[in-house]
This record gives sequence, structure tokens and C-alpha cells, in this order.
Amino acid sequence: MHRAAIICMISFLYASACHGQVLKSLYEEDHEYGQHPIEKEMFQAIDAIFSERDAQELDYELLMLRDYVDSIVQYVNPLADTSLTITVYIEESPIVNASMYPDGRMQINLGLLQLLDNEAELAYVICHELAHFILRHALRSQLDRDSIRSSPRITFNKRRALSRAFGEYSQGHEKEADALGVVILGDTDYSLNAALTSLDKLPMPDTIGAYPQIITSILGIQYVKTHPYNEERVMHVGQLIDQISDQRQRILNTEKYQRQTAGVSDLVLDLYRYQPYPTAQLCESLIVQLRDTTTDYYHRLQLLMADSYTKLLNNQFSAKYHTLKDMRTEDGVDTRRLTKSDKDALVAEQLQSFEQRAIDIYSSLLYDDRYKARCTKGLGLVAYYTQDYRRAKQLLQDYLVLEDAGNRRFINVLLKKCDERIE
Repeated sequence: MHRAAIICMISFLYASACHGQVLKSLYEEDHEYGQHPIEKEMFQAIDAIFSERDAQELDYELLMLRDYVDSIVQYVNPLADTSLTITVYIEESPIVNASMYPDGRMQINLGLLQLLDNEAELAYVICHELAHFILRHALRSQLDRDSIRSSPRITFNKRRALSRAFGEYSQGHEKEADALGVVILGDTDYSLNAALTSLDKLPMPDTIGAYPQIITSILGIQYVKTHPYNEERVMHVGQLIDQISDQRQRILNTEKYQRQTAGVSDLVLDLYRYQPYPTAQLCESLIVQLRDTTTDYYHRLQLLMADSYTKLLNNQFSAKYHTLKDMRTEDGVDTRRLTKSDKDALVAEQLQSFEQRAIDIYSSLLYDDRYKARCTKGLGLVAYYTQDYRRAKQLLQDYLVLEDAGNRRFINVLLKKCDERIE
């Protein structure tokens, strides 16, 4: 579909909303907003989780932030004159996130407010979330599934209903929300370029990985495979902005934003200090990032450690020196009072520990093609240094068969010695 056609379609949907028409599903069910069985189920689940929260009294700072964000929502919201209301919640979380529930609840995280630089950027995030709501993406993402479409009336299940409420938006849904978000923003006095700068600031989907399921919509983090990359989204939105004929004098409202959100950084810092759950969530996310993005480095460090243990098996004098030194410096043992047999026993125990650690590491990585040769060689050397010459011979022969086997002259010398000692 050409960009001009997309603009026309989005503009038509936007105009319908502005004229107070309740948008209907694009599918054959044609249920009005909130009347589809799946929507009813989602709304019931959302009411259940928000009932306790709605009864709580907000701190003054959070109340002021909510009122400030709500004022922006009311300004940009094309549904402001309809019966459909948007309710703003400020989530005390350091995670960069904004989300839109299908019943009209919008959640803005403190982490997002801390990340953005001006009111116009926040306005575009809000416009994007409103677009998901107007286009009923939470429902449409479920209707796209044949199993749901064929049997939409299902027994209420809170967990399933909540997962639906967050919606696994497709790339098409995200692009629709980006496009309608630009159109909504274009009908305000906010800078259109803020749409580009806000997207550019968001974390890349392929570097985040494992934030909780609540992360949806604009960030495109939870469903990495379905969300376009930030650069792609910036390019798409930039093309849409170029097609808008604009004569307005547009604003960023940077100073006002900085003034209204001045205390957000302290609130986020307090979350790290005093609220272990958000901190644990973030740490869990970072752990997964590190695990996924540095796996090779982690394994190489493991192999380096295993190689070092293997060399100590071959250099028992060094093993004895470091074993006794550690006992003196770390355990406070006067090793001079130990008998030779006691020292030999301690060193033998330490060497057995080195042997087992090296074997465990090599064995755990043996079936990864990237490390197979190194692990086979390592296991062969461990067997040789612990005088298991038959096993050493078999492993070292297996090593030489591998394409990336190196240092063949040294291995052949060891094989010759294995034959001599087996005889």
C-alpha cells in the first residue's frame, strides 16, 4: 500500500474518532467498542487488577505528575468529546515503558518520564498509545488468530484475559499506531520532529530481551520478532511527516517539561533504594541481556579457567605453592606446622578439585561446535596429566580428526608417550 493511501486511511479513522463516532471492529463481527466477548473478558480482568489500586491515595508528587500527564492526554486526545474516557496512571517503575489498556487506561512509567527531554516527545508517546486504543489493536490481535475468531465466546480466565489485554501487536499494528500517532500529533501545536526523537531514544528491541510481559506498545520490547527496529520506525515516521503540509509554529515545551518532571530522577533512584521488586525486575532483565549478548565471552572465560586448571595438573609444584599460600593468606593457617604428608594430602585434594572443575567445564561445552576442538583437547590433556593414558590417547586422536585442530606436533608427541606408557 502506498504511503499516501496509508495517510488517507489513517486520516479517515482519525476523522471518525474526532466526530464522536465509536469505531467498530474491522472484522465481520462488527461489535461496538466494549461489546465484543473478548473485550468484555479483558475489561473484567483489568477491572479486577485495578480495583485495589484505584482505592489507594497517591503521594503528592505522583498526583502532580498524573495531573500533568493527564493534561497532555486531554489536549491531544481526539476522543475527548466522546463518551470514551482515558484514565492516566503513573507507574512507579524505573523501566522505560508506556502502555495502553483496551478499556481506556493508560500507564506511563517513571522510567519513561526520566528518559524523555520535552513535552512534545511525551505527547507523541501518548498519541501512539491512543492510536492502539482507537484502532482496537488488543481486540484485533486476537481476532487475527483463527482459533479465536472461530470461537470468540470463551469461559472467563483472568490470566488469559490479561495476556490478551496486552496484545501481541504485529508490525502492521505498530506501523498503524505510529502513523495514526503522527496524524494525531499533527493536529496539535507540538513539534512533529519530536516523534522521531522520542523513537530514537527508546531501547533497541534486540538489546532488551526479557522485560516483564507488561512492556508493550510503543517500546516494541516484549515481542521482538513482531516489532520493527527503531531505525526502521524512525524512517517510516519520517516519511509520513514529510507528507504532511505544515504551516504551524510548533513547540517542544522543554522548560515546562523539565520543571514538571524535576523530581522524577529522585523517585526513580528511590525505587532502586527502597523497593526491591522493581530493582529485582530490572536486574533480572540485565542478567538476561548479559547472558544473551555475552554468552561467547562467558564461555571463553570458562575455557580459560579450565585451561589454567589443566596446566596446574601438569605443574604440581605451582599447584602446591598456591594451595599453601592460599591457606596462609585466606584461612590464616600456619603451614609451617604441617607435616609433609599433610601438605601432600592437601595438594592432592586441591589437584582433584582442579581436575573436576576442568572436566565439568570441558564436558558442558563439548557439544557446542564452536568449542568442540578445544574441549576435546582439554579433556585429553586432563586425562594425560592424571595418568589415564588410554582415555587420553582416545581423546587426543579424536581431537586430531577435527578440522580446527591445532598444535598437531605437540599432540603427536603426547600420543607417542601414551603408547609408551600403556605398554
